[in-house]
Amino acid sequence: MLKSRQKKSSAPPPGEWLPGRRGFRIFVPGRLVNPLGSVSSNRMTEHRRREQWKNGVAGALLAIGYRRGDFDPATRKKIAMTLHVAKRFDGLNLMGAVLKPIPDALTQFGVINDDRDSAQHEWVEPIQIIDRACPGVSVEVQLL
Repeated sequence: MLKSRQKKSSAPPPGEWLPGRRGFRIFVPGRLVNPLGSVSSNRMTEHRRREQWKNGVAGALLAIGYRRGDFDPATRKKIAMTLHVAKRFDGLNLMGAVLKPIPDALTQFGVINDDRDSAQHEWVEPIQIIDRACPGVSVEVQLL
């Protein structure tokens, strides 16, 4: 009899609260695409891509039990993102092009008030990890 081989997924858990509920860590699965370097990018594909990431962030926040109002959006926070990618992106357009839907979703769901510099949130330089088995983004938000 043949044994079926199951590859164990290296996917991080969907999310967890940090000690004392001073922040949280979520994992949003999905393939990251640079819309500036894609030949098939147009308005509709870009809109679909943003909606997929928005829905992924919403699902991860619901999975940990986050509700709007758990944090004051104007309170300063430290936001760190870890990318699980098949191949590395260059650093020049990483935050602006590839990761832009994530801060937009955090703003929409009341985690932060804005992603501009004037909001005084601390954005940590994104880290890239080669992970072809489970692509996505880990987002960690801590109160300062």
